[in-house]
Amino acid sequence: MATELLNEQLITTTDLLQALVGQRGPMLEALAPVFHTGGVPAADIAAVAAAEVGWGFGGSESEAHQKLLEYFKSLLEHHDPALQTVAEAGVRQQAMQVAAAQAREREARVRGYDS
Repeated sequence: MATELLNEQLITTTDLLQALVGQRGPMLEALAPVFHTGGVPAADIAAVAAAEVGWGFGGSESEAHQKLLEYFKSLLEHHDPALQTVAEAGVRQQAMQVAAAQAREREARVRGYDS
């Protein structure tokens, strides 16, 4: 259906990409290859899918990003090259996010802001 909407120019990839905000699982796995083939950069797809970090994760920010990192690593096993490209982008992004969140958390502990 997404491909038909794009082919008939009834919707743009930018508009349709908003459907992936915070989506991980079957929806991402089905639509990411369509978007990537349609010209949406893999990094943009991965970033949109990882949006809303912390919602439903519980724990620290670094733990939430670690769970996202593990999710994107699991996507590397798929056979679709476009999905693998999105997964690689997600792994790179989330590895950086984990390190940055850990640094912030460490700084908060040093300053006594951690509960």
